[in-house]
Amino acid sequence: MFDVIVVGAGPAGSTLAGKLSSIGLKVMLLEKQEWPRFKPCGGGITKRCYEIMDTDISSVIEDITYSLILTLNHKIGVELISHSPIIYQADRMRFDDLLVENAINNGATFHIKEKFLDFNLNEGYINVETDMDTYKCRVLVGADGINSTVGRKAGFRKVHTGTAMEAEIGPLNKDMNRLKGKVHIDFGIIKGGYGWNFPKEDSLSIGVGTFRHRVMDIKKNLYDMLDKEGIKSSDEVYLYGHPLAFPDGKSRKYNNGNVLLVGDAAGLADPFTGEGIYYAIESARIASEVISSWFNGNEKLQRYTDRINNEIRPEIRSAYELSMFCYHFLPFVMITLKTFPAIFSYFIDVISGHDDFRYWQTKVPACMFGIKKPVSEIDLKYIR
Repeated sequence: MFDVIVVGAGPAGSTLAGKLSSIGLKVMLLEKQEWPRFKPCGGGITKRCYEIMDTDISSVIEDITYSLILTLNHKIGVELISHSPIIYQADRMRFDDLLVENAINNGATFHIKEKFLDFNLNEGYINVETDMDTYKCRVLVGADGINSTVGRKAGFRKVHTGTAMEAEIGPLNKDMNRLKGKVHIDFGIIKGGYGWNFPKEDSLSIGVGTFRHRVMDIKKNLYDMLDKEGIKSSDEVYLYGHPLAFPDGKSRKYNNGNVLLVGDAAGLADPFTGEGIYYAIESARIASEVISSWFNGNEKLQRYTDRINNEIRPEIRSAYELSMFCYHFLPFVMITLKTFPAIFSYFIDVISGHDDFRYWQTKVPACMFGIKKPVSEIDLKYIR
């Protein structure tokens, strides 16, 4: 009998397994794939995410972003140069493996190449069925991504998704010094989203993502992005497609009895930037506190849903509203940003953890007219 079975060994699942194991609970972490496994993802870890982690991940950081280049159709734009780190670039295979290693060191049992199939409730415990065995636990947690099998079997409402396609390019031995410390985001390469170029140690993660569910020409959009970024036909390029969580931030359930969802499985991601690792770590933290309190007889598991709706959901809702505005009026937004550059500092404040997207309708005008003083110090270089 396990106290908790966590399905999915991504950042949310491994973080939760590590936290619960460290306080003496008997935890199984279940992963259907080989391990370590490749994960298509830009690998950008925002400063606010980096600073809330209780695991030292410095060994898997391959580049640190101080410069953020924002363009529209690879033309008009601005380069934001921060006085402190904005994003930490990690290889997701190494990053995820480090978090799993931490969970194992804290006492979690790790099963790989074992697929969760179903569960059923019994008096006082849950039967968990995999393609290899059946286990018992008191609490089941779905950390198995956007298309969560745990969520589907438990009757949770499906998460709205967008679409992304990414190219991993490398290893490269040329031009890397020119790209180090910089991230390029272009807002014209694909409708309803953006393209990105994230440099690693000797490679690049270049992709396009949109918050539309189906995109017929996304591969063409990606090749356009590669061409604009100067990737040649002789470069080593591997393409990967994957869904993006695109939550609207409306109130919803995140637990159904003793079954909880965390991270992407719960649809917890930033609908403005598409970033999900921060909310994976935050939801795991909240889940660990509620589950440990429940085992001590101090709290009901319903408290997890309450806390996510109170502590995380409002910011996601605000980010959703901001994304709807910005992606529908991109030329106007870019002109406004150029006219009122103080808004950029607010955006860096959000990424750095000094602020968030809640009440952006009042914060943005306050920045524009100097009423709100940002914490982040940035220099600007306009691109024409």
